[in-house]
Amino acid sequence: MITTVEGIVLRVIPYSDRSLIATLYTDLWGATAFSVPIGGRSRATSNLFQPLRGLQITTPSPASQPVKLIRQVQLVRGTLPLAQRPAASGYFLYLAQLLRELLAQEPEDLQLYTIVVQALDQLDSIESLEELQGFDLALLTSILRTKGYLPEELEMQSLDSESYRTHWLDLEQWTILPLRTDYSVPLTPELQSALPRLLRYDLEHFAPNSFSPAEYETLRRVLLHFTELHSPTFRIKHIMSLPLS
Repeated sequence: MITTVEGIVLRVIPYSDRSLIATLYTDLWGATAFSVPIGGRSRATSNLFQPLRGLQITTPSPASQPVKLIRQVQLVRGTLPLAQRPAASGYFLYLAQLLRELLAQEPEDLQLYTIVVQALDQLDSIESLEELQGFDLALLTSILRTKGYLPEELEMQSLDSESYRTHWLDLEQWTILPLRTDYSVPLTPELQSALPRLLRYDLEHFAPNSFSPAEYETLRRVLLHFTELHSPTFRIKHIMSLPLS
């Protein structure tokens, strides 16, 4: 039976001198591996398999086949013109690695797939590096909420300046506590100020430069550690450092 699926390329690795193995997050099957022929007349096909590209694939393989064959493929999203600029390429690589760590073993979830498609459509329309600032936070927040890890709100206490030193954000329960736990980070002034805004900062409400540089870096580290704690496949050590802007 011939099946047509759409998917986002997460990872591409060499398999032999004749093929690559590409992992895509698809609308029908979730994370799925495809055998991609390379060389000769197959070069145009294999060149389409780049991280962050959205492809439509026709395959004769059944859902139960671990590595599926490809009959036809075409690019449907993820042209990412900004990614070709040297100043932006490192940031796009960072985004690709976030998605790979989050989705490379994820089962089918149409809502989650829709979020990733929305992200690619937004990235396709961004024309300057300045418009990218903070996009990774919006992407992570949207995915974490869709996967049920991140709540939509956080009960914030009114703390005076002296209380910052004695309160902590517990990343396991996502609560503010007056004591340190094994999975907590200090509640700095930047973190307390930015947390309520972060929880409203998803792809739908994305606006660049919504956080100061100090707030952004604090929130980025917190979200990465929160994701590693709650997602069984996510490992910070597998993600390159974010290039300095």
